[in-house]
Amino acid sequence: AVALKTGLVFVPKSVANVGGTVTRRRCLASAPADGSDIFGVIAEAWQDEAQRCWGDGMDGGGPAGFIAEMLPAGRDYSNHQDSQNIVFRPPEQRRWKTQPDGARPLQEEVTREADLNRAQRFFLDDGGGGIVADIGCGDGFFARRFAKSGSFEQVIAIDLSWASLELTRDLAERMVLSPRDLVLAQADAEQLPFQESSLDCAMWAMGMHLVDAPAAVLASVCRSLRPGGRLFATGYSSVQGCASADDLAQLAKDAGFMEAMAREEGGIRYALLA
Repeated sequence: AVALKTGLVFVPKSVANVGGTVTRRRCLASAPADGSDIFGVIAEAWQDEAQRCWGDGMDGGGPAGFIAEMLPAGRDYSNHQDSQNIVFRPPEQRRWKTQPDGARPLQEEVTREADLNRAQRFFLDDGGGGIVADIGCGDGFFARRFAKSGSFEQVIAIDLSWASLELTRDLAERMVLSPRDLVLAQADAEQLPFQESSLDCAMWAMGMHLVDAPAAVLASVCRSLRPGGRLFATGYSSVQGCASADDLAQLAKDAGFMEAMAREEGGIRYALLA
């Protein structure tokens, strides 16, 4: 699930050379009858929930756009630093609604724009975006922009915090995105709700330093990515168990990535491409 460094260009290790044209070998799960690939990436345990939240439904009125609840069974989050936002859920979810031209324009961070451009170049340098997951999405900046770009077959935003997912949906509605463009799930990055080898790309932005077990998250992401899939991750340079960028690259390799490159940026954060 990885890239070999060649100058400034990252070439996937799992490639097929057909007729002189280099293309990534794709291993997407088979799509359901409605033509959407998103259900094909979700693990069997969460299929019913995915259909309830993202499927067309019996009334034929299109996807409800609910936030899917996909937290691992039996895991206790009561002592988590963000436990209130993890445990809280409204008694009843509302359907997705479009709110074009909201009361105020969205103000996005310039630093995140740079990371967005880098991630999209990394994900799309050979022409195909496939299915991308924004892990620990926060306000969904990357997921929303990926969806708006039209460069990916499907975008899924993942976060532990229900409040963050509600915010992501609110902002996506103001961008006139639909639940066919972007789906949302409350899930744990250490136990992602995806089938093995099903994702094409994963974004984990400014989250590596926030988790107690970054190796577990990297292993979960690696398991979820198909051969040749790609991870772009960033975080402050206080990642557990990493005293240097080399340590972070080794952490990714130990988690299952065949190749990984990490570097320190500005003396305060890491960027990892794997």
